[in-house]
Amino acid sequence: MEIETWLKENSTLFDEDLELTADYMPQAAPMYHVTPSSSVTALAEAHSMGPLIPKKPRDETVTNEDVQHFIDSKKKINTVRTTERDIRNIQRWLAENQFEMRQIETLALNPQELDSYLSKMWISIRKANGKEYEPGSLAQIKTSLDRFLKEKTNGEVSLTGKAFTKSNQALKAKLVDLKQQGKGAKPNKSLAITPEEESILWEKGEFGTDNPKALQFCVFYTLGKCLGLRGRESYRQILFGDLEIQVDASGQEYIQYTERATKTRDGSNPKEHSRDSTPRIYGNTHLGERNPISLFKNYINHRPKEACEKHSPLFLTPIPDVRLKGDIWYYATPMGENTLGKLLKNACQRAGIPGKKTNHSLRKTTVKTLQRAKIPPHKIMQVKQ
Repeated sequence: MEIETWLKENSTLFDEDLELTADYMPQAAPMYHVTPSSSVTALAEAHSMGPLIPKKPRDETVTNEDVQHFIDSKKKINTVRTTERDIRNIQRWLAENQFEMRQIETLALNPQELDSYLSKMWISIRKANGKEYEPGSLAQIKTSLDRFLKEKTNGEVSLTGKAFTKSNQALKAKLVDLKQQGKGAKPNKSLAITPEEESILWEKGEFGTDNPKALQFCVFYTLGKCLGLRGRESYRQILFGDLEIQVDASGQEYIQYTERATKTRDGSNPKEHSRDSTPRIYGNTHLGERNPISLFKNYINHRPKEACEKHSPLFLTPIPDVRLKGDIWYYATPMGENTLGKLLKNACQRAGIPGKKTNHSLRKTTVKTLQRAKIPPHKIMQVKQ
């Protein structure tokens, strides 16, 4: 009945009184009379025999622009930014090498010409500062261009096709050349946090329970380390209602995390859209104030009431120390994107911890911690997915 109702409201092909006669289908087809109870089945059968002519056309309630806007709104923001950046770099190369500065999608209309451009580009393209790209960065540029072309040509042009054999061979040769130069060692990779560095963060006051920033950073760090979260977006999309303190059959308290869309589990594939199990963070009473359960309860007690709703952001803007009055330590507004994105980096810098530390370091810390605990590799992979 739900499908039937939608057809009534949106389709130009539905009419309870529609008579499907020989005028609407091939001559050899039998006659049908559509009744409300059999409308969906008969409509599907009739459509398989020939096109239907709508009896009562009506205006569409959803426009093509609405559809495209909806599709665009669900794209991963980091993927969109990376694609835009890489396309700009390609256009910069075209301009620097005095090739025709046409839009990339225009070149896609002539795959042979684009293949020729790309063959030269993969060999000679450099960063804006004149240095060579890392192999992974060059491969990423190709992925971005392939994504861009597929979108602009409705999937008709793909860099994996035979039309781009020469440019793909040129790229492969360039990657080999870069490796021979010593590239590809990932010099800018984020480093995991060691147990000793965790102790330093407590000693330096970056972790703590006596001020808004330190307490919220404890919650941030605990979630990142225990759940293996990715970068900035994973933290920004967590809502207050996604975390809930519960008690298991043995009486132990734990924090249950209801995961939303992630980079690899975005819901586009219904069969692979969730973890195999619901993540839990158990407490440890021997840790005292550092017990994850105690930290989270403490954090809840210092949040404003209006920020404790199910759809409230988890990470809030701390009230400056000079303005603190009473037990409320946070404004009911989400923490800024840039502040959240550099939370671990800034804390480590203030504490004097060396090496490149970013929010992604927590994900690496998760893996290192599980490896030290001798957790089987296939179990660790489930967390990393």
